[in-house]
Amino acid sequence: MADDSRSLASAAPDAASRLARLSIGVLRNPGSGANLRSGKAMRDELAAHPQVPCRDVTGPADIVVALTEMAARGVDTIAISGGDGTVSAVLTPFTGAACFRNGRSSRCCAAVPRT
Repeated sequence: MADDSRSLASAAPDAASRLARLSIGVLRNPGSGANLRSGKAMRDELAAHPQVPCRDVTGPADIVVALTEMAARGVDTIAISGGDGTVSAVLTPFTGAACFRNGRSSRCCAAVPRT
């Protein structure tokens, strides 16, 4: 039986190296319920990682501007912190955004789970 305690690097070095090369940006809806309850914790964590761009977004126009800016910075993975409406509002322009069709083989989007 395989040892399930293997690290990601030893189990799949290629996956680990791809993970290390991700350029992540965060879109955060400060008005979502989870962010209203635990927004300070997230802001503190992001402040500890200034290399990770974070934009507060409150509507579709903010989202498009933030996605365009992040793509220009080389971000290839978007983390969404907000409720269902925020996730939907980000996914719609993200999946069709010309700014993310820049010849890279992949792009990724992830929703931040509630805490």
